[in-house]
Amino acid sequence: QKLYDDLTSGFRNLEDEAR
Repeated sequence: QKLYDDLTSGFRNLEDEAR
C-alpha cells in the first residue's frame, strides 16, 4: 500500500506542478 500511496502522491505532485 505504501508504494501505491507514493505513486499517487507523486502523480498529484506532477499535476500540481503542471497547474
